[in-house]
Amino acid sequence: MRRIDALTEEIVDRFGPLPPPATNLLRVARLKLAARAIGIRRLDLGPQGGYALFEEQNQVDPRAVIRLVQHPDRDYRLEGALKLRISVETDEGGERFEFAENFLNQLKGTPDQRRPSSRLPKRPDPNQR
Repeated sequence: MRRIDALTEEIVDRFGPLPPPATNLLRVARLKLAARAIGIRRLDLGPQGGYALFEEQNQVDPRAVIRLVQHPDRDYRLEGALKLRISVETDEGGERFEFAENFLNQLKGTPDQRRPSSRLPKRPDPNQR
């Protein structure tokens, strides 16, 4: 993440404020790094929702996944052992990025909860959008 932040700072210093597509590209890079750091192979989100695909060995808090799946809104469901389907609708741009960041933070858990696990990550609270 620090490299992306340093790159962003250097680009802004040289060329001025970034256009929205460049800002979005850097946000996607940050999300990919954050997802990989906890063992999410793929996070695919669109206007109608999407899915998270976990590595067999991951650092996701399994209690978070359970909370998401058991939430009364039913916005999350497991599809097999390593796939979490997300049925949360988001608008383009900022709202979807914010949802993805919150989702990853919820799956991460607290530092003392992070340990390799073959279970799925925790479910983020959709009310924190």
